[in-house]
Amino acid sequence: MRVLIFSAAVLAVCSRPTLALAGVLIDDFSEGPITVTRTGGAYSESQTGLEASRVTGGERQFAFDQFGAEVQTATVGGGTLQLTSTPAPGGSTLVYFELMWGSDTEPLGIDLKADGGNRLHADIVAGYPPRLYLGSPGGLESRGDFDANGDIFFADLLGSADLSNVSWISLATGRSLGYEIGALQVVPEPATLVLTTAAVAGVALWRRRDRR
Repeated sequence: MRVLIFSAAVLAVCSRPTLALAGVLIDDFSEGPITVTRTGGAYSESQTGLEASRVTGGERQFAFDQFGAEVQTATVGGGTLQLTSTPAPGGSTLVYFELMWGSDTEPLGIDLKADGGNRLHADIVAGYPPRLYLGSPGGLESRGDFDANGDIFFADLLGSADLSNVSWISLATGRSLGYEIGALQVVPEPATLVLTTAAVAGVALWRRRDRR
């Protein structure tokens, strides 16, 4: 009977969506709604005091460079990050933008591989998403691009950053027409998720039955 109970728990876990059991959350883009606009030259702005459980490190750093459309806007809120542009008459429509969490001087110190994490995921709502960069102590860096499903697998990253001790994370956009993406988060390997969660569920059911 106990074997049957445990098997049922495994089946229940397997039927759940993977993202519902996601790992480290980088930013759910709902905390501290903000719109940052650059007009003309380069512009940067930091947003601090955010809930660290929703925004890793409790801070976002926005930066636009001097190129591209006259007006470039980044909007965070409602669960998405949206980047748009308004060109001057006859001018460029492109946006050049970076959103960053942490830094070399104020490192995040997070382990992206904790709990079996094997990729970063963001829902691609519209447009072509930015490139992801990661940094770790000693000036080590890695980079990667989202696939069609909005995933960046750690095994596909280029570079040498230590994913078990990440100092900063950046979404960098160059020569883009804009985009909209959902929450950025680490997703554990499905097999790890199923085995770990099923084991917990099985133990809980086992104990419940033993108390009868």
